[in-house]
Amino acid sequence: MAKAKKSRLRPSKPIPHLAPEILEQAAQGWLQSHGISSPSPTQEAATSFEHLADSVSQVLRGLRQELNDLRDRLTRLESKKP
Repeated sequence: MAKAKKSRLRPSKPIPHLAPEILEQAAQGWLQSHGISSPSPTQEAATSFEHLADSVSQVLRGLRQELNDLRDRLTRLESKKP
């Protein structure tokens, strides 16, 4: 009899989800413990992230508006059915 193959996509143990801040702190600690100086975020990077966040927010607002418009159209079409 052939053995069933184990799925490679699923880990044997669940992967815990940690907040990005905790992961960042752990990475900084590991780097420091190994004598590696960690790069500090520059003002340019912070500005870039703010710009990215603003852009994503604008796209999400547009998508929400389009979804609301589609819902309204569907409601109107459904109300016209005999």
